[in-house]
Amino acid sequence: MLALLGLLLAFTYAFSLGRADMRKQAIVQEANAIGTAFLRADFVAQPERSELRHALLEYARTRLVRDELIGEAQQVAVQRSLEAQSRLWPATEQALREDVPGPLQALLVQAINEVLDAHAVRISAVNDRIPGAVLALLLLVAGASLALAAHNVGLNGSISRWRMATFAAILAALMLVIVDFD
Repeated sequence: MLALLGLLLAFTYAFSLGRADMRKQAIVQEANAIGTAFLRADFVAQPERSELRHALLEYARTRLVRDELIGEAQQVAVQRSLEAQSRLWPATEQALREDVPGPLQALLVQAINEVLDAHAVRISAVNDRIPGAVLALLLLVAGASLALAAHNVGLNGSISRWRMATFAAILAALMLVIVDFD
């Protein structure tokens, strides 16, 4: 039972840590894409440059999230972001109507596309969580392992309360870390 618990803990820890890293990478990728698009907007003449930069800045402000949003708050934040995102492409089209050389147009369109794609990657990364069934199984196996260990210690007649308390505390701490990463 303890071996099964160890495997479950190892796999869920690795899964949650990998997903946390993926979410961080998605944030960095999106920030880089927005920064690149903002810089490439310099290739456009005024007043379209200012309009495109304003649309990018407005979009970037909607992508700032201070706390992990859950449920309806997350949906509201995503909707605000999508509304700001919907103004990016028309601003890009307007900026490219002027005399912008073909290679510069391609660079700007590529940068805006990367911004749009990075949004989808980040949303996907945020929603990629450990399934509830896996967390429930982990909790069940942890509880059964604690009960089995306590039963075996009781049968031997040599109970060591600090060992059992330490085992339970380490197990609880590791499970909290897994849930926190998730």
